[in-house]
Amino acid sequence: MSLWEFIVEKLTASKKMMLLVVVESEGSSPGRQGFKMAVDEDGGIFGTIGGGIMEHKLVEKAKTLLAVNQCTVLLMRQHHDKKQATNQSGMICSGWQLNAFIPLSKEKDLATIQHFMLRPNARVQFSDSGLCISKQQSSGLNLESDETWSYTEKISSSQLSILWVEAMLDWLYPN
Repeated sequence: MSLWEFIVEKLTASKKMMLLVVVESEGSSPGRQGFKMAVDEDGGIFGTIGGGIMEHKLVEKAKTLLAVNQCTVLLMRQHHDKKQATNQSGMICSGWQLNAFIPLSKEKDLATIQHFMLRPNARVQFSDSGLCISKQQSSGLNLESDETWSYTEKISSSQLSILWVEAMLDWLYPN
């Protein structure tokens, strides 16, 4: 099962979800740009944003955001250095990572996710507005501020299950 299949399964069951995406990292950060993790309202998780105490703390934050029906996207920087005054990750590996918390819902996001899952090499954009399919050819982070940003990447076919794609094609185009 892929991350996206996990998300589709949960959204189809009308579960609230929080998608965590590492949109930028620097130094010896355990989470690298593009790492993703999904957390559902029941505490189910899939994927990783780097592991360790930092990941545990961010999963707990995601659960709290889901419990209070957070519907806006949030950016959170985590510093892997005890010398930092704020946003310490609890790790000592140095570096930092910028994580996006993106609330997902069946009504708003399911069709978009299913759409790009059927198109290997599609581009997806995560931003302060949420998740959408992108026509941009460039990838990476465009950060104007914590309130105005976007991160675009190509979803490679290796991130999607061939079985899922075949099942969706059979559903869309029955013999």
